[in-house]
Order: sequence, then C-alpha cells, then structure tokens
Amino acid sequence: MRPFTLRLTGSLLIFAALLGAVVSISGLVALWSVQSQVVSSLTSASDLLGRTLTATGDLLNVADATLAQLEGDVDVLEATVSHLAGTIDTTTGVADSIASLVGDDLTGVVRDTQHSLDSVQSSAKLIDDTLRVITAIPFLGTRYQPEVPLETSIAEVSGSLDDMPAALRKVERSLRDASGDAQTMSADIQTLSERVAELKTNLSAARQVIAQYQDILGEAQQGVTTLQANLPGWTRTLAWSFSALLAWLLIAQAGLLTQGLELVSRPRGVAAPSPRDQSAA
Repeated sequence: MRPFTLRLTGSLLIFAALLGAVVSISGLVALWSVQSQVVSSLTSASDLLGRTLTATGDLLNVADATLAQLEGDVDVLEATVSHLAGTIDTTTGVADSIASLVGDDLTGVVRDTQHSLDSVQSSAKLIDDTLRVITAIPFLGTRYQPEVPLETSIAEVSGSLDDMPAALRKVERSLRDASGDAQTMSADIQTLSERVAELKTNLSAARQVIAQYQDILGEAQQGVTTLQANLPGWTRTLAWSFSALLAWLLIAQAGLLTQGLELVSRPRGVAAPSPRDQSAA
C-alpha cells in the first residue's frame, strides 16, 4: 500500500476515533444531566394521572349516590302505587284527591327523577371518555371494556321514564271520571306498577355498571401506584444501560486511534505487509 494511502487511512481512523470519543463523552454528560429532569417530568405526569383518577372516582361516587337516592324515591313511588291499587277498589269518595296525587305529586316525582338522571348522564359521558384514555396506557395493565357503557345505562333508565307521565295522566283522567270503568282503571294502575318495576330494574342495572367502573378505576389506580413506585428504578436502569453502551463505544475508539496512529507514524519506505507475505511467514 502506498505511503499516501496509509497516511490518509490512518488520518481517517484517527478522526473517526476522536469523533466517536467526543460523541460518547457528550452522550454520557448529556444523559446524566437530563436524567433527574426526566424522572421529575415523569413523576409529575404520573401524579397528574393519579389526580385524574381520583377525580373520576369522585364522579362515580356522586353518580352512585344520586342513583341510590333515586332508588329510594322509586320505592316511595312503588309503595304509593301499591297503596293506590288497594284503595281504589274500596274508595270512591276521595277520587279527586287521589287524582291530584297522581297527576301532580307523582308526575312531579317522575320529572324530578328525569332531571336528576340527565345530570348523571352528563357526568357518565365524562367518566366514559376519561377511562377510555387512562386505561389505554400500557403500563396500567387494565383495559376499559364494560359490557354496557355507563352513559348508555343511565340513558336507558331515563328513557324508561318517558312514558310514565302519560301513564300517570291516564290514571288521573280515569280517577276524575268517576263513572269510568273500574276494571279499566285497575288495568291502568297495573301498567303503572309495571313501569315502576321496570324503572327499579334499570336503576339496579345502572348501579351495577357503576360498580364495574369502580373496579376498573381501582385497577387503574393500582397501576398508577405501581408505576410511581417503579419509575425511579426504571429510569436509573435505562440510564446505566445507555451509559454502559456509550462507555463501550468510547473504549472501542482506543483501538481505532491506535491503528490510525500506527499507520500515520509508519516510515515511508516501509510498506504494509501483503497477505501473501503474512501467510509465508
């Protein structure tokens, strides 16, 4: 190999070795400079995630408390309808009073219940969206896959009340028409009783959905807690792994530097041994 080629090759090897050493050292310095900042940023993000889960849990608790209160109101409504069914067969003189109870008081209870369910449905959509985003994080180890979304369950409960005011008005008209057929009135009350039973079933189903959401939320919170506990260790392990890789790269540059210096410092009259001479030796 010609002396010029030897010197050019040696110079390139020296330059590559120096460049590799600069990159390795710069990488080590940068890695340990930002390591604490990365840990701090990840810790802040996990804290924010934990607070989001806590707020979601509070919304679930409020929704569950509201539905529990509605169940109590429905129990009162059911007792009233049951008492009305027993009274209407034997009482005729208080028909107007009963009509007012059905047309005004019970209808008001149904409307108030629907208003409360509308509020719960708004919160349910926010809960659905929040849990879809949170449980998509791979580190949490849980998936958001409810059989029935909470918003849909609450909407079904509210929808089951749509026909109730009409049924109550129908009972009221039957009561106010004292000459109406008693059997027709009894059938209307029976229909109303079935509506109340359906409402109770839907409320119970909605509370079961909330319980499933609370289980999912508990798993997500446990995942966040585990993530927060392991986060410092994970970042240190990654930092040391990259440090070892950069250190190995830095050590490898010594061989390139030595080979480059050998080629540059070789006397001009001495050529590099050919493969044939090496095999003969």
